[in-house]
Amino acid sequence: FCTSCHSMSYPQAELKESTHYGALGVNPTCKDCHIPQGIENFHLAVATHVVDGARELWLEMVNDYSTLEKFNERRLEMAHDARMNLKKWDSITCRTCHVKPAPPGESAQAEHRKMETEGATCIDCHQNLV
Repeated sequence: FCTSCHSMSYPQAELKESTHYGALGVNPTCKDCHIPQGIENFHLAVATHVVDGARELWLEMVNDYSTLEKFNERRLEMAHDARMNLKKWDSITCRTCHVKPAPPGESAQAEHRKMETEGATCIDCHQNLV
């Protein structure tokens, strides 16, 4: 749905080329990363659809995204907004697929323990993956 009425076709094409797409037979869509799923997150999903959806519709009307270059003029701001949502939600959409991640290597494991001991969340270290 997201790409049917606005210029998110650029990020969708990038997603399909990323390591997230097709990994272990999974093909995530926009909602998998940008809309919290599950009944326990229903309030977040509704708020995201209403608040972010209305905002995105407005921005689509007042900005020109007709080319990738024009889209890229606002990419950093859009990426920042997406990261702030993930941080605010404690990266719940990441954790839906990445349940109890166990990275190889001692330093990566130590960094992952910070999620429990220091309140870090996925997006604090893993930015711009897609």
